[in-house]
Amino acid sequence: MPVVTETLRLDTIKDIDPRVEGVFQYHVDRARQDCLNRPADKTVRKVVLEIEFEPILDPDSRECDAVNMTLKARSKVPDHASATYKLGVDAKKKGLFFNVDNPADIDQPALPLGE
Repeated sequence: MPVVTETLRLDTIKDIDPRVEGVFQYHVDRARQDCLNRPADKTVRKVVLEIEFEPILDPDSRECDAVNMTLKARSKVPDHASATYKLGVDAKKKGLFFNVDNPADIDQPALPLGE
């Protein structure tokens, strides 16, 4: 019985590995959810479906007669960053220290409440 082949196209990738569609959708959903969660962050979200081809050479003719294909999907969303906190440095105590009353500024004195 002859081998049945199909041409590789964007719409036939799922016929090689049905999981690719789910993995791609996962990354699209990740980017979509990040846009919904942080609409004020105008950083571009990116989804990439990458296809790598590695030539396989015929040992006799040294011509490419096949390729190994690897599919990769990835997404990039903006990093999640906290506010900036000014910490104190003490060489003798060998540590970094923060102000309990105002973690953003080590030098800010506490407000005199109830006095």
